[in-house]
Amino acid sequence: MSNCQLLRNIITESSKMSELPSADKDGAIEGGASSEKGDNNNNADAAPSLSIQPQTTKPPPTKLIPSGVVCLRGNLVQETRESTTVYRITGLWSLGLDKILADPENKIGLCSDFEYEHKTESSSDETTAVSFPPSGNYIGSFTINNAGVKTKVEEQDVLLNFVENNEGYHN
Repeated sequence: MSNCQLLRNIITESSKMSELPSADKDGAIEGGASSEKGDNNNNADAAPSLSIQPQTTKPPPTKLIPSGVVCLRGNLVQETRESTTVYRITGLWSLGLDKILADPENKIGLCSDFEYEHKTESSSDETTAVSFPPSGNYIGSFTINNAGVKTKVEEQDVLLNFVENNEGYHN
C-alpha cells in the first residue's frame, strides 16, 4: 500500500460519514450501490449507480482506535501574512494512538514527525468567511524511522476533509 493510499485510508476512517458508502483497502465501494428499476442496460461491466444523499445531521465524534492503525496527532495553527493565510498541522504519527500517548514527546522513539500545510489567498475586498479548520488540499511531509535512519517522505495534494461533529469539534 502506498503512503498516499494509506493516508487516504486514514482520512476516510477519520471522517466517519455513515450515510456515505465506504471504500475498502483496494478502493472498492461497499454499500450504497444499487441498480435502478427500469434500467435497460444489460452491460455486465457497467458501474452500478450510487445514490449519495447530503449529510443533514452532524456525525458523532470519531471513535479512536487505540492500536493497530496509523494515527496522526498534532496541532493546527493559522498564520496570516499580507494576503496569504497558512494553516499548518504539525505533530506525531505512529502505528497506534497508544504509542503516541505513551511517548508524547517522542523521547523513546515510538513515533515520527509530520507536517502539512494549506494556503489560501484573499483579496482585500473579499468578505467570504473561511471555515476553520479548512478542508482542502494540503502539502507536507512525514518521517519514517527505520532502524535509526530517518527518511523524509514528501506529499502533494493530500485531501483533508474536516467535518464538524455533534459535540462541536471536527472529525
